[in-house]
Amino acid sequence: MFIKLPNTLIKALFLFSFLFVLSACGGSDDTSNTDQDNQQGEQNPMEQENTEQTDSTNNDDQDEEPSSENDNSEEGGQDNDNGNENRVEVDPPDLPKDDQGWTELALHPDSKQIYVSADALAEADGLSESNPAPLNVVLQMIAPGDHVLFKRGDTFGELPWPTAAGLNADYPTVFGAYGEESLPRPVFTGGLSGNGSDAPSNLFFVDLEIHDGISFKLPYRNITFEGVLLLGGEMSAQGWEEEDTRAKNLKLFRTVIADAPRGQGLFCDDVDGITIEESVFDRNGYSETNPPNKFNHNIYIQKRNNDVTLKNTITARASSHGFQLRPHGIVEGVLSIANPLAGFISQDNAALNAEDYWPSPQLIRNSVALHGITRQDAAPADFAANATGFQMFGGDATLGFPENAICENNIVAFAQGDARKPLPTFDQYSASSSGNVIHEWDDDDDGNNYVEPRGIPEYMEHLGWPEFASVDDAIEAFMQEARNNRKGDWTQEYTAEAAISWIQDGFQTAE
Repeated sequence: MFIKLPNTLIKALFLFSFLFVLSACGGSDDTSNTDQDNQQGEQNPMEQENTEQTDSTNNDDQDEEPSSENDNSEEGGQDNDNGNENRVEVDPPDLPKDDQGWTELALHPDSKQIYVSADALAEADGLSESNPAPLNVVLQMIAPGDHVLFKRGDTFGELPWPTAAGLNADYPTVFGAYGEESLPRPVFTGGLSGNGSDAPSNLFFVDLEIHDGISFKLPYRNITFEGVLLLGGEMSAQGWEEEDTRAKNLKLFRTVIADAPRGQGLFCDDVDGITIEESVFDRNGYSETNPPNKFNHNIYIQKRNNDVTLKNTITARASSHGFQLRPHGIVEGVLSIANPLAGFISQDNAALNAEDYWPSPQLIRNSVALHGITRQDAAPADFAANATGFQMFGGDATLGFPENAICENNIVAFAQGDARKPLPTFDQYSASSSGNVIHEWDDDDDGNNYVEPRGIPEYMEHLGWPEFASVDDAIEAFMQEARNNRKGDWTQEYTAEAAISWIQDGFQTAE
């Protein structure tokens, strides 16, 4: 006997059965995929990278992936580890220098020079030194290629990120200084920051003092910091991952970055073309209330960068590493003083895309690491925290080092306390290591008889300073002089180039 059900009830039962089967068979997969996508979208790209330890290197010296204190990475989206895919070649500026080595910045005939003073009158036009305008007025006046000059000895708040690009690489928009060069630089207490998908390019910052950090994530082309003093905050310089939006050509010349209480001294990500010359990095990544740790460094060049040069630069008293050049790089004439790890070059980006990146230049030459220390936060049994010299690492175990990896004519000497690994060993790699000196690096010593082994105390006495009570006292005096070097008051003796030259002379082999 069959019971005839109403049509409406039959339709309801059919719909209920369909939904039940759908949820049992497909709904859970959809939900899990959605959750996974949301989790991936919410994860910070820098946090993603922290999980990407390079298994092939398996080295205690480079297994820490710090992030920028001012990390501007946007949440969401897919992190692009292969920056080389999106490379667009942009020639760096080639501007003339004066006889003191400073860049000569010509004003284009169609551009203007604007003068800014902290106590200027609101009605001033800002077109002469005698009639400077206030900053809020000047911000409305700036056109591409203008030179905006701040009065030396004045103090301002935040320095707004420029909105007017340079006319081209030869005629950048300039933010600089005017007045007697013996006066202090113009001071900006509120930092400098910029973030966005559109960015003015061809910018030149010169002879300014900036506090509380410099941070920008912009698809810029050609940004230079020359003679800039950055105190109490890191410089975070980032581009974008997307096609044609990677940053191009960042240059630091005779710039000082010191006393950043956390994070890095300099952090770079997604930049093609990084040049650091004749600059000073000192005491970055810690403070009296924030002890040193293994994640903070003077210089941290993340692996998604490319074409990195570090030359004739002093890096001293970092929280951990004097420099990390993770993508590869060229290091020449670098003076590392009292760092737990003097610095290293890696080939992390080679593992990302060997065809595009390999072989990349990997060079440490004519550099000096002195007075290395044990990292101050280290536990007694943490041997990886002991003073370490210059190091090189491959990016992939199957690739090893390229044949053009070179470590030559370097000096590693006078470790303070426990030390290890003064220089890289290339037993398993096809690379060149020659002309290096290892002297009194704990148990490591090349055993050669040198004319007069020299460190920072000996160099300071050579310059006429009285004998110091300790190595640290000598380092403090030298670093204060190096940090004080500036436009209009430049003393060559307190540069990496001069100190290295004199120290190298003492490490000539005795007859």
